[in-house]
Amino acid sequence: RRNEEGFIDLIKVGLLNLINEKIENGVYQNDGEGKMIYLEEILRLLIIDNPEVSRVIVNETNFIDQLIMIFHELPPTSHKTWKIQPLNFLSESLPNDLKIRMFEKGIVQTMVKLLNSRNRQAQLDSGRVITNIINSGLEGIKQGEKHLFYQQLSEDGTLKKLQSWMNDDSKREIQSQIAKILAQLYKSIALPQEIKKKVIEQLKDKKFPDLDGLAYLAENQDNHQEILADDYGQKLFENKAKTTGSLQLTSNLIQFGSEMTKK
Repeated sequence: RRNEEGFIDLIKVGLLNLINEKIENGVYQNDGEGKMIYLEEILRLLIIDNPEVSRVIVNETNFIDQLIMIFHELPPTSHKTWKIQPLNFLSESLPNDLKIRMFEKGIVQTMVKLLNSRNRQAQLDSGRVITNIINSGLEGIKQGEKHLFYQQLSEDGTLKKLQSWMNDDSKREIQSQIAKILAQLYKSIALPQEIKKKVIEQLKDKKFPDLDGLAYLAENQDNHQEILADDYGQKLFENKAKTTGSLQLTSNLIQFGSEMTKK
């Protein structure tokens, strides 16, 4: 408790402004990786097991807003994976309600912009941040209900950008990641016809199937034909390690399916 109070005092006298200044300097340097590692460690010490400090950082300072602005203005040629580490850490470590606040501040739109990076690992790390934030929008959402962020990302064009990259060969290496993000955002909604086959094929990957993603899509009957293509229903229980996911997908196919599906 004493540590938390001490950390909050440090925040109030401007620690986060200093960190943001150092991060901004670091992302525009080619040799700033060591500095970024130290800054991430400071954030870790502030946040881990300190829920009240986390809330002060997100709700009572403009630290996250400034951090997002730094990355929003970063040119694609400057993207390197270590530059994204602070946002990656925050998107993994903060409690769900604060991840939702990060969404409200525009983190997803900024990370979607960074998916245009020429650095493959930076693309993957940006996708990981998006995934962590999108996951938070599923908490408390019941079967048959839309994802918490679907409406906003649909209205502001972010969803269309993600969709367009499913058919873009230059994004092939991150299409699996994008497919998983889209499966969550289209929970209980029919996938657009132009990406339906590609998204579901990615989710049905033989080595690493995303059965949770398929189950979200199975909450809408319009997605069932593509999910069940190539006798997929017959193959669902071949992998004993995936039994729970297979059961959830099967349950949704039955619950939301037509009479033909139920047979």
